[in-house]
Amino acid sequence: MAGVYTMSMAEDLLPDDILIAMMGPPDSGKDRILDVVLQGARTGGQVLSQSPLPGIQIHIIISTVRSQRLVLAYFADFDDVNNVAVLQGISHWLKATYERGLRLTGILYTHRISDIAPKIWNLKDLFIFGRLCGDRALARTVIVTTMWNEVDKSKGESHERMMIEISWEEMLKRGCRIARFDDTFRSATGILDKLIDSDGEKEPLLVQEELVDLKMLWNETQAGRLLYASWHVALKEDKARLKDTQQGPDAELIRERMRWGTLAMKELEIPPERYSVLPFAKEKTIEMVKWIPFCQNNFSC
Repeated sequence: MAGVYTMSMAEDLLPDDILIAMMGPPDSGKDRILDVVLQGARTGGQVLSQSPLPGIQIHIIISTVRSQRLVLAYFADFDDVNNVAVLQGISHWLKATYERGLRLTGILYTHRISDIAPKIWNLKDLFIFGRLCGDRALARTVIVTTMWNEVDKSKGESHERMMIEISWEEMLKRGCRIARFDDTFRSATGILDKLIDSDGEKEPLLVQEELVDLKMLWNETQAGRLLYASWHVALKEDKARLKDTQQGPDAELIRERMRWGTLAMKELEIPPERYSVLPFAKEKTIEMVKWIPFCQNNFSC
């Protein structure tokens, strides 16, 4: 029977480990893919699992089929009041792995095929994904469409074509690929193999270069600045809503969200003394993310 063990943040990773990150908006299917992969892996091997930091689950799969260990880094979504802690955790782990000379083999970005309209919470995860990874990581990224059993196949294919036109076209031009997950272990491992068998150099992620090479703080990165901008917009909108809803449960929910937003912006705020070192770093990184759609209209990024 396979064992389940604990592991530390990055020290237990090996130089030849296959590192794959899993990202995506809420309820987009990445939990299901992870469950299917881990269930299948436990039947013929070992799985070492732990959540070393907020927003991250690390699963090391040791199998008899592959000589190298497969490491799945599950990143939580950003549609939550705790998204500052999530970004901190993800940034810290990516920094630690890069400092140890480890680079991601690839990235899975999940999308529920029944979601056709670019909802704002889905876009937030897509935007932050772009700010974390940068342009060069797209060549090692697979957009995984999920939950095909919830829609008619022809309708799902129509949704897929429309998402390419609305959100994914620029990503595909930069080497990103699309795959369909049909809720089976064979499908999941086939998608993982697309990344594992990919040719090309493993480039560092944008946030890794910002944190390690440019010595930026986590909240100074493009992802941190985008999250700050999203909270700024949310607070502005909540203040406007509160003028129309002064009493009742809705008003209290708005006030609670505003309290969270104020705390989040304080954590994300860049200290004044850091501004003198940021311009040179911004010049080196700002041109690395060109494909993010709708960004100017939604988060002022």
